[in-house]
Amino acid sequence: AIDYLLKPIIYSKFLEAVSKAERWFDMLQTSAEGAREMKSAFIRMEGEFRNIDFEDILYVSGMKDYVLIHLESEKEPLVTHLTMKAMEEMLPGDRFMRVHRSYITALSKITSVDAYGDIFLGEIAIPVSETYRKDVYRYIQSHLLSR
Repeated sequence: AIDYLLKPIIYSKFLEAVSKAERWFDMLQTSAEGAREMKSAFIRMEGEFRNIDFEDILYVSGMKDYVLIHLESEKEPLVTHLTMKAMEEMLPGDRFMRVHRSYITALSKITSVDAYGDIFLGEIAIPVSETYRKDVYRYIQSHLLSR
């Protein structure tokens, strides 16, 4: 709730509440546009905050209330206490895609898709669940050079 009105409703109070709601949604829109332009995010890991560059992320895998962030620059994944949903909301939607209940992948890192619909990031195979298969196919179709 952004505001509330008491009966009997006074028109000027109604307009004030509508104006407040418009300002709120404008602020959310501006915030979302700013998030798309972000190049990194601070993520809490083992008592510290690490600035993770989105370009360095290969994929994210989930394990209950933890996510493992697999980076190109590090052998071992980074572990943080987040849900997949929270991680998905943190990552720019135009550069990352949820492809499975337990996987989010960097779209620019996809090197191939096999006959079963699973995707590959080099030698790394990422399963694509039936729930997300249409979105993955739509992305692949939109990025075909020739048809």
